[in-house]
Amino acid sequence: MGQGLIARANSTEPLPEGMKDSICVAVIDLGTHLNTHFNKSERKVVLIFEVPQHRIKLEKDGKELDLPRVTSNTYTLSLGERANLRKDLQSWRGKKFDKKELDGFDLKDILGKPCQLQIVHEDKGDKTYANINNILPPSEKGRQLKAESDLHFFSFFEGGNLPEGLPNWIVEKIAESAEWKAMQRVAAHDQPQVGADADEMPPLSDNDAPAEEDSDPLPF
Repeated sequence: MGQGLIARANSTEPLPEGMKDSICVAVIDLGTHLNTHFNKSERKVVLIFEVPQHRIKLEKDGKELDLPRVTSNTYTLSLGERANLRKDLQSWRGKKFDKKELDGFDLKDILGKPCQLQIVHEDKGDKTYANINNILPPSEKGRQLKAESDLHFFSFFEGGNLPEGLPNWIVEKIAESAEWKAMQRVAAHDQPQVGADADEMPPLSDNDAPAEEDSDPLPF
């Protein structure tokens, strides 16, 4: 088994503010969690993006890798009128969803698609967080982007194993979900694992971890 990815200290620096050409490399179902503020259960999903203009140095098996930084945003899995997921997807594609799409839009369709992320900083205590404030259609240059990472998709609706190389906080969040706990009652030996041999996706730093919500061709 190979050595895991080793992030250097500079990986903790938040992404700089501004517009960033990016590409969606992962759509991960986080399952259902209790929203204690509203005392109701909500299905969550996280979208992960490469930001190739900002790089991170990693070491694996004695070799230095130069990979794009990644960032993410977490959403309630809803296309309701006030849902942040609907707002960001419509902003990204530059067009509202029609009624048919609102009845069921497949999030697989955004995998590998380019966009522009508007990154803004938020100070909390002694830390600065780089948040995705908006997702916009890709720039002319950004339309040429190709993912450097493997594309990852996970959904409890479709089953299957967790993709290797997911950040620990995502694995832990999935393990807390109602769906995963139900799976454990059926198959107690199944546990979410981070793939030790995965080197496709750089880690998200604490400063890039997302704060949860509460006439060009369309990118999707």
